[in-house]
Amino acid sequence: MEMRKLLVEGIVQGVGFRPFVYRIATELELVGYVRNLGNLVEIIIQGSDDKIANFTYKLQNELPPIAKINSLETEELEEKEEYEDFTIKESSDSFSGTSVIPPDLAICDRCLEEINNPNNRRYNYPFNACTDCGPRFTVIENVPYDRDKTTMDDFPLCPECEAEYKNPLDRRYHAEASCCEVCGPSLQLYKNEIKEKTIIDDNGNETTKVERIAINTESKDPLKDSTKLLDIGKILAVKGIGGTHLVANVLLEDSVKLLRKRLNRPNQAFAVMSPDIKTVKEYALVSSAEEEGLLSKERPIIILKKGESYGFAESVSPGLHNIGVMLPYAPLHHLLFNHTNTPAYIMTSANVPGEPMMVTNQEILENLDEIADYYLIHDRRILNRCDDSVIRFRNDELAFIRRSRGYTPEPYDLKAKYTDLNPEFDNLNILALGPELDVTFTILKNSKAYLSQHIGNTNKYRTYEFLQEAIKHMMRITKTDSFDAIACDLHPQFFTTKLAKELAKEYDCPLIQVQHHHAHGISLLNDHYKENKENKENTYENKDKNKENKENTYENKDKNKENKDNAYENKDKNKNSVDIDNLNNEMIIIAADGVGYGSDGNSWGGEILYTNIEEFERLASLMPQKMPGGDLCTKYPVRMLASILSNPNSEYEKDRYSEDYIKELLNENYINSFKHGSIEIKSLFRQLDANLNVGINTSTGRVLDSVSAALNICDKRSYEGEASMKLESYAYNYKENDTLEDFPIIIKDYTDVNNENTDNRRRDLDTTAILRYIVDKIKEGEDPHKIAVAGQKAVSIGLAKLAVESAKEKGIKTIGATGGVFYNEAITSYIKNYIEKEGFNFIQHINSCPGDGSVSLGQAIIAGINLKHL
Repeated sequence: MEMRKLLVEGIVQGVGFRPFVYRIATELELVGYVRNLGNLVEIIIQGSDDKIANFTYKLQNELPPIAKINSLETEELEEKEEYEDFTIKESSDSFSGTSVIPPDLAICDRCLEEINNPNNRRYNYPFNACTDCGPRFTVIENVPYDRDKTTMDDFPLCPECEAEYKNPLDRRYHAEASCCEVCGPSLQLYKNEIKEKTIIDDNGNETTKVERIAINTESKDPLKDSTKLLDIGKILAVKGIGGTHLVANVLLEDSVKLLRKRLNRPNQAFAVMSPDIKTVKEYALVSSAEEEGLLSKERPIIILKKGESYGFAESVSPGLHNIGVMLPYAPLHHLLFNHTNTPAYIMTSANVPGEPMMVTNQEILENLDEIADYYLIHDRRILNRCDDSVIRFRNDELAFIRRSRGYTPEPYDLKAKYTDLNPEFDNLNILALGPELDVTFTILKNSKAYLSQHIGNTNKYRTYEFLQEAIKHMMRITKTDSFDAIACDLHPQFFTTKLAKELAKEYDCPLIQVQHHHAHGISLLNDHYKENKENKENTYENKDKNKENKENTYENKDKNKENKDNAYENKDKNKNSVDIDNLNNEMIIIAADGVGYGSDGNSWGGEILYTNIEEFERLASLMPQKMPGGDLCTKYPVRMLASILSNPNSEYEKDRYSEDYIKELLNENYINSFKHGSIEIKSLFRQLDANLNVGINTSTGRVLDSVSAALNICDKRSYEGEASMKLESYAYNYKENDTLEDFPIIIKDYTDVNNENTDNRRRDLDTTAILRYIVDKIKEGEDPHKIAVAGQKAVSIGLAKLAVESAKEKGIKTIGATGGVFYNEAITSYIKNYIEKEGFNFIQHINSCPGDGSVSLGQAIIAGINLKHL
């Protein structure tokens, strides 16, 4: 008889893993035990060699549906304690591994069948769950994942549920979210009532105060009554698994408009939920990849193109050719749709703009009183709010817009990926805090990168608090109590930067600041990066890289310091005959987004960068443009248009585009886009002349916004990316083959005479020429949809040309695309096609966010590599 100890790490808690081990052990007549140890699973197994080998094979190849093994360590034990049978032992938290609980998952088919079966005791029960589905991350307080460490501890099991919970052969064995109508959470429907209260002051004067009070309706069927209310136009707040949705009927324009008014959300599209995939296909175009995503156990929101039969209220997704759609993932959602014929309900996060979602009953009832008419809530506590994930497919390639519910906290496995750049990488603990908007954070521990749920806009105090709470929680469930480094953005004013400095002091570790677009690029590269390869072959001509040593972009701006403390210390770049493996070492990055703090102190966003992961070099960019009034240009893109048209550094039609000509153009065609009319136009030009409150940017987003403003598509931004998104939809509607191809692509050498801190020589794309061309075509009476296509294509081809020229110069075969602009399917396609036609490899995000949601992942990787210099 042999005895072995197996330590299993991965997604092995809360997924039916221990009963699975029990079943295969008893089937093979093996003895021993299995138990949770902290955040891994320990198995002691005793029996013949053949049976143990068979057990190990089954363990790895017949896993429960959502279990996953990341590592399996086997040790032969010499001291052989005798066991009479195989048992499941009580959990212990005495060991710290790299396992973690799974994300919250959509209801499984068997649980769905139960709630729809009148003969089942869980019929119509909105909180049904088992080991294959239901809440996990949102209800857990600590590991190991046992019921007493979750919010389900508030609900003692009834005898029937307890019998299932204790039966190793039942699928609800140690299913911590398991419950029923007798012992589990319940729904209540509250009504928002308005009451008048008379107040008499000291002088005897009476005033009437209006109060909104939430009253329990005592509904006997809250779900059925909720759908009746929705279908007559009422707005409901519905508490779900990881947060709360505001819900309205997509067919009722008055109801949708009222929701917008109450939320102060005039234009941003609402996501919707439909009962099934058949219904979705009646109003949207669904590819096979999109259908697979909609039906997946993660149940993300998928951005779909509207179909010809799309007939929702105009205000659901105004000005866009697409709409975010998801299918029901909680039992509650399925049961709602059992009582209605509507094709969809709006399901949008219930929060004050920029702040976290409401999760407690008290804040739902008190803070949504001016938004919701009714509240469908339950008494299960949500410990960790988790917004819906959002995905968009561009030419059938997946890109996360938001990676959250259904995916968090499952980690990225980085084992052996970066040890050639830092041998200690796999042993490091690093916390990376991301940028400022669309924030996530990453905890890197023992080669696993745990990316947080969506946090949001951290310049809002409540969201900043949420960030700190979420960090502490992730540290608990990953059993992390120290860090080797804290990483953050370069921007000195970000709240995440300030928090990073505080945490670096608290944990007595280095602070490593990472340039925004460098981090973007490395999160992209990680999607395609492989483990160390023995043979790194260059797929492109290997060039002699003996060049003058260039200053590292991470150098300390005060050049009088030795800068020994900076992880991005200047390194010797004089290298001969460097072997290049483009997916494992070097890459050219196209970073195109709205804004990112550059190492020169300016706003970047249209960059061509070289990176070897460890560091980067800025090779090219869009033409620097002034932003008169700073962020006013993002809110009123016509100001950016005026500035770009006025740039004296462009030779294209320079004589004709005099200041007087541009002023006349603006007064004749865009006067209504300026909040203060002609006075503002005069003031703007005085600002440009005096360089007063005028920032410099190379943002792709600002150029696309200007194209949108030039075409009068969007002249005032009410949500992030609005002008560019509406430009994409406007161009999408042009279906003719006849396109404009004579747009100017002018690339020239650029020297920044005002910047002494970085390499001031690079190439840039003349975006002023593109905007002047567009304005000329508008004046000629060309089809505006055709012009929109040309505007997007001109910027795309210009960026692609810059990237190809840079790749040729560096001898690099792979070019990657990152940044929020690459959610735009047309721009992505133009750039991809051009790069591949030129003979280069094109890569894009396939398991991370092109936008800011994956910046923290890139920061963590870069910091881990650069720690070797500290």
